[in-house]
Amino acid sequence: MSTGFTPNAIPLLITTSTTISAATTCDKVQATITAASTLTLYSAISQYAGYSIGSGQGVAKGVGQGVLYVYNLAASTATLTIAPASGESLNGVVDGTIGLAPGENVTLYADGASWTAFAVSGSVGSG
Repeated sequence: MSTGFTPNAIPLLITTSTTISAATTCDKVQATITAASTLTLYSAISQYAGYSIGSGQGVAKGVGQGVLYVYNLAASTATLTIAPASGESLNGVVDGTIGLAPGENVTLYADGASWTAFAVSGSVGSG
């Protein structure tokens, strides 16, 4: 059984601050923004519950369920800040957010209680 994950081919396109929900049918977000904006994640609670993504044991459930690829496209002219749902955390960052300059991206995984960023090409803790 493969533990690989293929993102949804049709991304969610955003141009301003946006809050996404677990019901979002896309697991890839592409931003083209002209003013500083924030992407607020859906709740990590119950997403990948019982799995340890960091040890390679995570099993992809499908779109909108615990894996999110975020790209601030090179066409953007402002920073996209990624923030967790209210009362939750984003592991591995200083102030709880990730700032993506134009052309930067991040892969996010939920573990049932919080989000963790992997493969960040942006600046962590600078949102």
